[in-house]
Amino acid sequence: KDVYLQIIDRLGVKDGSHADDIRKAGFDAFHYRNIKETINLFSDTDFLLTKLRSLYRLYLVTMGSLDTQKQKVKMLNLDKYFDKIYFVDISKETNKSNAFKQIMAENNAKPDQCLSIGNRIDSEIKDGKLLAMKTILVEHGEYVSLKPAGPEEVADAKIHELSELYELLLK
Repeated sequence: KDVYLQIIDRLGVKDGSHADDIRKAGFDAFHYRNIKETINLFSDTDFLLTKLRSLYRLYLVTMGSLDTQKQKVKMLNLDKYFDKIYFVDISKETNKSNAFKQIMAENNAKPDQCLSIGNRIDSEIKDGKLLAMKTILVEHGEYVSLKPAGPEEVADAKIHELSELYELLLK
């Protein structure tokens, strides 16, 4: 069920109260916004991504409103760390699978040669697992309380801080 409809249900919005309008307003307010606040990378991100980029091909797959996601990428200066950035338009797609498939196709890579790292079990982990990719869950941020709905949402490994990623990859 749509997360915004779940919130509406939890808040007790009654049928006939235009729940779909409320859901759409919440969705749009979150996804289609100008980023006004200052956003920063975690303190260890620059070192980690620079180091990983020297060892691996790195790709960023981000999903949301194209304008909002592009603002975030620019504000964080992320393009210097990644071979390519894939923007998945949330108004047209419901997951990152097609972007993952495109990365594999463009690199002639097999799923077991790819790793999906993210903080959402219902997105990066699930989409990666369904394509037979290895996955690492970063247990940090607003999605940390999500519980797996099935085995496809259980990551192959978990970390709490990005700094743990480098050591994990060296094993």
